[in-house]
Amino acid sequence: MSGTLRYLFKIVTDEPDSTNPKIEISELDKQSGFIHLSTGTQIPQTCNLFFSTTDTLHIIKFCYEPIQHKTKWERAPDRNELFPHVYGELWTAEVDSVRTFHKRSGAWTDILGQEAWLLDGEKDNGSQ
Repeated sequence: MSGTLRYLFKIVTDEPDSTNPKIEISELDKQSGFIHLSTGTQIPQTCNLFFSTTDTLHIIKFCYEPIQHKTKWERAPDRNELFPHVYGELWTAEVDSVRTFHKRSGAWTDILGQEAWLLDGEKDNGSQ
């Protein structure tokens, strides 16, 4: 993985509970046996694919370095792209920041495609 990557992101539909020491995981994460994350450049398309009917999303930003040891880069089915999967827990103390986005109309790629907060630290634009 590129040495310039600084952040990974978790997409959630419910506002994260900052009083819970552990980040709540989705049913998909539980079924998969790992926590699905994305790079900033992967977020817009991932939101379109999996959350197209959702109007509000919360995106949790994690610094990559502290969670790198529990992250594996694996190919997503039917996509020629590597995605970060965390094997283990994610903790509230590991969160850099959280942002809430509202789609209203259009697609998530329209809302998130040029969002600077997602692209911070991706000098190589997330290329693998």
